[in-house]
Amino acid sequence: MRPPETIGSPKVSVIVPIYNVADHIGPCIQSLQDQLFTDFEAILIDDGSTDGSGDIARSLVSEDPRFQIHQQANAGLSAARNAGLEHARGQYVSFIDSDDRVAPGFLERMVETLEQTEADWVSCAVSFCFPDGRTELHSATHGAPDIDMLQPRRQSLEDWNDVVRLYPSAWNKLYRRDLIEGLRFDEGLYFEDHPFYYRYAKRTDHIVLLPEPLYLHTRGREGQITREESERVFEQFRILELMREVMFDSDKANAQEAFSAIATRVTFERSLVLHDRQLRQRFINHSRALIGDGASDELGVGASWMSVLRGDIPVTVVVPTDGNPGPLRETLKSLAVQAMGEAEVLVVLDDGAEHMRLSVFECAAPFANASVLTGNGAPGVAPARNRGLDAARGDAIVFLDAGDTLPPAALGTWHNRLVKANARVGMAVMLMGGAPDAPHSGLHDPVVATETFLDEDGFEPTGDEGVYLHAHPSAKIFDRVFLQNRKIRFQIEPLASWYMIIEALAHADRAVYISKQRARIANRGETRRFWRRPETVDTLVWALERLSHAAVREPLTPQQKTRLFVRAVWEKINFADFPNPEDKQAFANAAKAHLETLDTSELSLDPYVGDHLKGILGFGEN
Repeated sequence: MRPPETIGSPKVSVIVPIYNVADHIGPCIQSLQDQLFTDFEAILIDDGSTDGSGDIARSLVSEDPRFQIHQQANAGLSAARNAGLEHARGQYVSFIDSDDRVAPGFLERMVETLEQTEADWVSCAVSFCFPDGRTELHSATHGAPDIDMLQPRRQSLEDWNDVVRLYPSAWNKLYRRDLIEGLRFDEGLYFEDHPFYYRYAKRTDHIVLLPEPLYLHTRGREGQITREESERVFEQFRILELMREVMFDSDKANAQEAFSAIATRVTFERSLVLHDRQLRQRFINHSRALIGDGASDELGVGASWMSVLRGDIPVTVVVPTDGNPGPLRETLKSLAVQAMGEAEVLVVLDDGAEHMRLSVFECAAPFANASVLTGNGAPGVAPARNRGLDAARGDAIVFLDAGDTLPPAALGTWHNRLVKANARVGMAVMLMGGAPDAPHSGLHDPVVATETFLDEDGFEPTGDEGVYLHAHPSAKIFDRVFLQNRKIRFQIEPLASWYMIIEALAHADRAVYISKQRARIANRGETRRFWRRPETVDTLVWALERLSHAAVREPLTPQQKTRLFVRAVWEKINFADFPNPEDKQAFANAAKAHLETLDTSELSLDPYVGDHLKGILGFGEN
């Protein structure tokens, strides 16, 4: 039975389940002892810990009468919370996970807000805390992470669409104990917060949202349920069935629409930790069967998961190779651990390296999503990329070079940003070579280009942007159908990628800049042959003239063409492997002679073109 309330009962009962969190229970308890609001009882349930967590807790609270510890055989998080509810005496109830913490003002602000507004419950924003010390603030609202209000806001819950937008977590909330009467957590299941949240929401028509991030939620801890890749992930479907029963057995509006949205959201969240191919595919099949045609991205679901639920391939990655297995294997390993596991990977053999065919097949064989294609009759990176483009089936396409690597969330993040912005071209930040903390913005003149590129919602290209954009294709993502329908392709060297990028931006009705999930660009000589290959000035002039025709909206101005010419000269002088110093000097002399034929009076150069190169090319001379 529930303990009766007495005159000496505390205002708040805080329930803290404890299980094998020896590294976290101390800070959790300390955060409660530091509360500005002191009229609370903390009910600690040691759920059969085997790492000494319970003993640590006892030693920390032995002299604090507000804390009580109850020990039980391990029965799971739900059973521990339910045990805490049996002991609770407070007018209000809060749940805090033992690997989390709360800000000193957590109870004070939550109680104050609940009583001032006379609400049935209150929810606060969250600060996610990562192992590397990073923090990330979140509104605790699906699909709307930014905290966009200054004062508490009363949120109607008369429509299930409003209910499903909020985090269904038990923590970060303060409840009235009389409204919890009869409610308990489902024992023996993972993701037990969800049905409890929906049952409580069914009993009320509102909640008050507090914009302050008072709950400090630990992310990335080993042993967290949400990170576990096992058969237990399928318990999510039982939880969804329980949620559906609650939603359909109520007078709130739009139960079916809201259920489809939240089912899409939670299956997306669970999919992010599933890398085992067979387990992931079975989970996808279950998700498709449950959601049917009702999949919805209303709650911030990644575009890649929407593609998967439709049965489409989200992204194709094209990787040309010269046959060297080391760099190729490095790229494939980075693709194998992508959170979005349905990417199609096309390894395309450069026709100049046919003798390496067997080693390429052997290198790609362990990677389930990788296929090997032969070239289309012409040697070189550009024909290999075009061969991959012709064969691609993904909604979007990325071109990497062997040796390039992506962080695990890159493909999903890039694809999502591309789709959300309704863009045809996405451009990401790069890390060049082995430099750990020297990101390249991907813009040759960030000061000039920032205002346009950094619009989070994307932008409509005017034709000038290609002049400022780094033309390396590895840090880009494209709408695949857009490229194929427009017949946008890589041209023969030199400046093949320059042509392709400028043409893509010239045709695109929308583009987006992506500042997160940076591609690491390999700088090995074999991969960057087109950088390191010497060219004549006449060849560069010819390539730039060809490139000017790619800007279909407006032809490149003479100043823009000259700026690109100086950039190409800078690239060759700094990276090309000239046979000897005399040849390099002859190239520089020819570049200077060509510039003397051009009008450079109003020319704006890339910021990195330093005084040394300007001197070589004769800038500033009368």
